[in-house]
Amino acid sequence: GSTQITDFLDEDDLVSDSATAIPSQQSVKAYVDALDTTVDGIDVKNRYTAKQSATSGYITFTDMSEVKSFHINYQVSSTSSSNNFYMQTSSDGGSSWGSNITIKSFSSSVSGGYYDCLFVDLDSGDLWSIKDGPSSKSFSSNIDQVRFYLSQYALGGNELELSMLIEEGWD
Repeated sequence: GSTQITDFLDEDDLVSDSATAIPSQQSVKAYVDALDTTVDGIDVKNRYTAKQSATSGYITFTDMSEVKSFHINYQVSSTSSSNNFYMQTSSDGGSSWGSNITIKSFSSSVSGGYYDCLFVDLDSGDLWSIKDGPSSKSFSSNIDQVRFYLSQYALGGNELELSMLIEEGWD
């Protein structure tokens, strides 16, 4: 059998609510982009930041003021020895940053990649690594930005890649 398209709509609000018409790709995108994405007053639309990479400098996550906890998945593709993976927090929009919080110290070279998943609770200061287990850190209050970096990022081949997942209800 064959199917015949009898109705095609181009309306950004999908107001006709048709059970049989097919919307355009642009209409679907406009509709989804306009959705209210707040949960308990927190905008969750951009809470998952997929795969950011840095071969130099920092990977920074902004708009963290309502976040209490998050997961971070990270990969270091290769690194020289004496390299550290750090996290820093800011409470003033990134004008100043707190002390380095060591997530992982690499005492020997890594080739072929190092992967880990980390749970961070900003209220309690608890960190939990899949590979290294629990640890306790001290975070400043009123955090609004978090950034990550490798101490030896300027050396060739030291690449950091990570993704962050923030879910409500972990606190």
